This record gives sequence, structure tokens and C-alpha cells, in this order.
Amino acid sequence: MKKKTSFLSLLLFLFTTQAMAQENQRKYQLGFGIFPNFSRDILTTDLADPFNLLPSLSRNETYKASISTTVFIEYQLGEKSRFGIGLGFQNNGDRLRSQANNRPVFQGYPVDPSYPIDVRVTYNHYNIELPLYYKRYLGEKAYFVVGTSGIINLSNTESFKKIYSNKRPETKTIEDRSTDYRTFNFSANLGIGKDVYENEKFTCFVLPYIQYGILGMSKAAPINRHFFSIGVSLGIRL
Repeated sequence: MKKKTSFLSLLLFLFTTQAMAQENQRKYQLGFGIFPNFSRDILTTDLADPFNLLPSLSRNETYKASISTTVFIEYQLGEKSRFGIGLGFQNNGDRLRSQANNRPVFQGYPVDPSYPIDVRVTYNHYNIELPLYYKRYLGEKAYFVVGTSGIINLSNTESFKKIYSNKRPETKTIEDRSTDYRTFNFSANLGIGKDVYENEKFTCFVLPYIQYGILGMSKAAPINRHFFSIGVSLGIRL
């Protein structure tokens, strides 16, 4: 009788352990997301600006196309709520508006073909991103995401593309040393998404998403820059 009881107890223990393992496995989901977006820098200053320098500088800048990627793990907190943490590569920045229409034209004088008709300047910031977020389902498929990301700056570059009338464009990229860039930063993140396809093995999602840099990119610039990105994250959860 004692042997049968011990054997039944062992079977019950193994069954319970396996059931708990399966339950915990269902609570965790591994995922991958790609974030095509448009980014630009938001200019700020703590100094007086009597000449409205910030609006003038902002009008000369615009969005650039960027792309970021993230691998993440989500944990199910409850029926409608999830907690997630991830690791990713982030690219953002901005670009100067085209100066082609601002080039002076002197009537009666030939244009020197060796002189570029336009110069396009793009600023790129490359970072490691560590997102931390809370997700809440609003129904069966739709949800919102709110969180923050730790940002580790890797490098910053300037790209120059010279456009000529009589030859191919010339492109040159250099390291951006215009300021003392901050190594560590944080961002505020917000999105509203939807699971668009689901089966037993994976779930595909679409997530319109925005990010804003909390600290200025420079450690001590009189006019500082906060990155802003807006786009749609596309991904899969396993």
C-alpha cells in the first residue's frame, strides 16, 4: 500500500511539475520587431532666444527615414496585461532641407558645372536600445504599449551628398564631432497596436509607435537636441 501511495505521489508530482512548466512556457513569449520610422531632432534651449533662432534652425531641418530592430521577451501578468523587456539596435537623426531653391542665380552668367547644384546633409545616430514596457489589451486583438528605453550611444555621423548637373552624385560620410554626445540617454515610448494574424505557433502584429528622447543628446550644448521618431513596428511573437 505504501509503495502504491509513493508511486502515485511521484506520478502526481511529475504531472504537476510538467503542467506548471507548460503554464510558465505559455506565459513567456519571445518576439522580434522591425521599426521603419521617420526621425528628426527637436531643438531646445535653457537660454533666452530674442532672435527666434530655434524656429529658424528647425525650419531648415526635416525628417529622415530610419530603421530600428528589437528582440524582446514578454511575460503575461494577467488576462489582459503583459510586461516586456528587450534588446535592439536603434537608428535615428534628421536631415537638412534641400538648398537647391536657395542657390543664387545670376542672369547672363553661365553656371559652373563643377559646382554642386544641391548638397544634402543627413545626421545619423546609432544606438543600442534596451526597451522596458507595459502592454494592456483593450479587447481580443488591440492593445496599447507604454514604456521607456535605455539608450547607449555607439556612434554619430554626418553624410554629405553633392548633386551635380553633369556627373554622378558624390557621397561622403564623416564622424560627427560637432558636440560632446551623451553616452547614456532615456526615451519615452508610446504605441497602439493590433495582432493581425495568430495561430498555434506564432502571432504577427502591427504597432504604430512614437519615441521621444528625454535627455538632450549633447552633454552641455546651449542649443540641445532631443530625438523624436514616429513609425510602424512590424513583428512576430512566438
